[in-house]
Amino acid sequence: MGGTESQLPSNIFMEMASETRCEILKMLYEKPTHATKIAIALKLTKQETYRNTTRLAQVGLVKKNVDGLFSLTEYGTAVTNQFSFFLFFEKHKKFFENHSLKSLPQKFVARLGELENTELITSVANVLERLKQIESGAKEYRKSIFTQGFKELGQITLNSLMNKVTIKGLVSKQSVIPDELYQWFGKQILKLSSLKNNLELRQIEKFGVAIDITEGPCAVFFPNKNEQVDMNSMFVGNNESVRVWCNDVFDYYWRSSKPFKNKFLKI
Repeated sequence: MGGTESQLPSNIFMEMASETRCEILKMLYEKPTHATKIAIALKLTKQETYRNTTRLAQVGLVKKNVDGLFSLTEYGTAVTNQFSFFLFFEKHKKFFENHSLKSLPQKFVARLGELENTELITSVANVLERLKQIESGAKEYRKSIFTQGFKELGQITLNSLMNKVTIKGLVSKQSVIPDELYQWFGKQILKLSSLKNNLELRQIEKFGVAIDITEGPCAVFFPNKNEQVDMNSMFVGNNESVRVWCNDVFDYYWRSSKPFKNKFLKI
């Protein structure tokens, strides 16, 4: 962020400080639009529409085509694409006061806007109940970065394996499993997977986020300030952008993982 040659575009931030101009950019992101329709949709006067579109054009975010329609420039499209990032953090700024993104690779932090349409679930009881719904609803596959073992979830995993659901799991030295769960469900799961060949476990040293992916909803857990994954809260989403983000994160850690060894887990 240092140096004298590269300066932050302060003029862009000045224009983005206007809610009206942000709304115009969002309209144009959908499709090129005539000034009259912009004015009607945003309840602006002709003069207000002209002033705001002119300011956006002056900083290179929009342009007026020969047919009289306003549209985003490539620069404007790139800037508007980042709205979801800021909307996500604006909505959950209190949450991130107590959570950390330090261990998550920067390329995924930059894409957190893809989680904009998720729901934040809080309290262990609510989190566990929703996780049970998500995991029991998987009919084809599950991919998990595993953090905490629960008896109810162990039984669901066992049932899923029996029903031929393909499961890929990642554990790390941050992962914790109760002794009772390990002694019974853990051994049953490993035994069953060796017979049905639909479970693959691998291990990594550390991860920056925990996730649970299905063909339906996906869940995301962030670490607290001590970089321990917080099981008291999770984000849940069931759309393509959430699923793409979760799959990309999982694949990133999977590529650097090693074959699982029983003694790796905390019991």
